Amino acid sequence: MESGDDEALISKENEDPKEDDAKTNVKNVKKKDEPAVDEAPGPPKKPAPSKRCLIAAVTVLGIVAIVAVICAYTLEPRDDDGNVDGAGDSRLKIDELARRLVVSHNGAIVLRGRIGRDLRTNDPIVDDASDRRNATWTGEANLVVDRVNMSDARAACFRVHWTATTRETTSLADSYDLSEANWYGGAETHKPAWPLETNASRPAGAFTSGDLYSNPSAYGSVLQPIWLSSVGVVIAVNRTVPLFVGFDGGSMRLEARLDPLAYPNYEGILELSYMLCVHDDLRALYDLVVETFFERPTGTPDQSLFERPIWSTWAEYKSNVNETNVLQFADDIIRYNFSFSNIEIDDGYSSHYGDFDFDSAKFPNASRMIETLHSKGFNVTTWVHPFANVDSQAFKEGLESQYWVKGSRETVGLVSWWNSQSSAAAVLDVTNPEAAAWFIERLEKMRSHYGVDSFKFDGAEVSFLPDVFSFDQMVGNPGEYSAMYADVAARFAPLAEVRVGYFTQHLPLLVRVMDKDSRWDLDNGLHALVVSVLTLSVMGYPFVLPDMIGGNAYDPDDFRKTVCPSGYDELFVRWAQATALMPAMQFSLAPWNSRCLDSSVLDPVRKAVQLHERFGSYIVDLAKESALTGYPIVRPLWWIAPTDPQAQLVNDQFLLGDDVLVAPVIRPKETIRTLYLPAGTWIDGNDGTTPFEGQKEIHYKAPTELLPFFVRKDSKAASLVT
Repeated sequence: MESGDDEALISKENEDPKEDDAKTNVKNVKKKDEPAVDEAPGPPKKPAPSKRCLIAAVTVLGIVAIVAVICAYTLEPRDDDGNVDGAGDSRLKIDELARRLVVSHNGAIVLRGRIGRDLRTNDPIVDDASDRRNATWTGEANLVVDRVNMSDARAACFRVHWTATTRETTSLADSYDLSEANWYGGAETHKPAWPLETNASRPAGAFTSGDLYSNPSAYGSVLQPIWLSSVGVVIAVNRTVPLFVGFDGGSMRLEARLDPLAYPNYEGILELSYMLCVHDDLRALYDLVVETFFERPTGTPDQSLFERPIWSTWAEYKSNVNETNVLQFADDIIRYNFSFSNIEIDDGYSSHYGDFDFDSAKFPNASRMIETLHSKGFNVTTWVHPFANVDSQAFKEGLESQYWVKGSRETVGLVSWWNSQSSAAAVLDVTNPEAAAWFIERLEKMRSHYGVDSFKFDGAEVSFLPDVFSFDQMVGNPGEYSAMYADVAARFAPLAEVRVGYFTQHLPLLVRVMDKDSRWDLDNGLHALVVSVLTLSVMGYPFVLPDMIGGNAYDPDDFRKTVCPSGYDELFVRWAQATALMPAMQFSLAPWNSRCLDSSVLDPVRKAVQLHERFGSYIVDLAKESALTGYPIVRPLWWIAPTDPQAQLVNDQFLLGDDVLVAPVIRPKETIRTLYLPAGTWIDGNDGTTPFEGQKEIHYKAPTELLPFFVRKDSKAASLVT
């Protein structure tokens, strides 16, 4: 970080910029009255001789002189009366000629950017008017940089808005240096980095949701074009932008690009619009982000989902599920003395993919089976998705009514997904209100006919749409498709779950982390699970559902086959421990599965479940708090130590609320866990008495049956430890 700046600053004290609120995703922004559009402009202002400027005069018809001023220019945030907000002392300086942008806060530079990376010309015409900066690169693009008044006097927000001036401009790009801070957010990825700059090498790709299993280089199912930094800066891109994001050499590239494959429905002139906001530190910044860019949850998932594990038939039975083994699975859960909330009947129960029914050959009396499960205390959910294979009745009905996403020829666009042959399925067009209503009606019929309680909603990533897709409604950014699908899922709250998210933090749904492999490391293993949960949490999704305990145990060549890796017993136990103090636990491969696991895992896994149950009411209280505040349930260490540089780097620990610190063992054969405690007095969660003073690293004995965790002294959580 650098303080000061070697160039002169120009300050303005005029009214707020007047940008249409529809062009941003900003909430609660105060604006003043806009001057009349036809107000006669005043004469050009003469720049002070000490400023570095370029004056260009062009005589038109020998009578009218148009003067353009190009110079270093600074915007300062002001209160509603137009006074400079001295408390925040935040400034944005832009130099169009050098194509540089600098943001400072409290006298220190907190962000450096290079703007207009793909522009061909270098002769901007600048209109230094009102309280905005307007620059035009003739024949290419126009840039408006202005400020937005905020209710928090210590915060400042600046809007950067590019507009192409010709359809020949197909790319607008800015880049920002990440090297002087730690960065978080954006999207779930296959090999996640925390902070982002620790693995910031990724070619610019479409910032749209993808299935990380079929394409590990994609962005994941849950994504949000918002990035936070440790020096109190957030970059928040408008949700409508056809965005490409890349990382290289310590910088992040933000690019709006006309791309007929990634954004085939984007129409009109190309725009790149985003906000740069600053605050004092990460915690203050997060509050600003919640207030400005997120919506708080409208409710919470069912309390039982936080208190007791979810059990899925997927990994245990794959698609060979039937009535007999579902009932046996339930009986075994009880017999082995495990608690439960939902039992999810996953892949393989329906007659055809796309039909919401039970295959009568596999389930002779599905209604009676579900009654039996209810009598044992289980909630029952079934796995559903937006796909319909061409041999299903749903495909035929949807085809007649034009309920499927269209392809390039305005006919149904046939797609491939993990349960279809090549180009042998259609995908529901949830942008069509009639199609969405039809989908909901069919789910309601299944619920009333069989007695199921709710559904596990899978799919709906943009990567599963046709190569060139067309929606019923004009949706320029296909992320809105995923958001609409999540809205449909929310109709079946509070027991429903979904695995996609795009500006859908407000929905009272469990949001599932993408499938994880049965391995330890950051390459989609247990360590990656911890980072993914942290990433979704800071993206504003509090009700995170970790993936199945132990991973999916996939055969590398056939996901329908189960292959348990060497040392799986230890991995399974450590995975159960890692999720014990997360919002929810989810089992799929049974802890008593003798093909993969030794019976010795039962006791430590059961102990992990009992720990989760003990903290169940604490988690429920945190969920209720999330609905009020927008705060995540799982929090990074910097949440309580925002200026602690070591806390900002920790990617293998997390907080449950403010008062429980969890340090799961994520490496094989590790029995001494090196971990970091932030400032404060912490009590060993395993004995309830031993104190540790924080802001230092400790070495903790962690035999296989023990999860290292700590509670803040004299907190509510301290009463929950033994």
